[in-house]
Amino acid sequence: MSQVLEVEKQLRKLILNMELGPGERLTERWAEAKFNASRTPVRAALQKVGIRGTYMS
Repeated sequence: MSQVLEVEKQLRKLILNMELGPGERLTERWAEAKFNASRTPVRAALQKVGIRGTYMS
């Protein structure tokens, strides 16, 4: 599985499990550390999940 898909899957899981609440802000650096991924796959995954306006870079 590509790193983008893995990060996307994990982000969706956090959202569905209410571990990331509505309107909660997160940073790319937080996501990089949380998912052990570099910035490019994290950005792509955030865009795919559709929460681009919900996180801070």
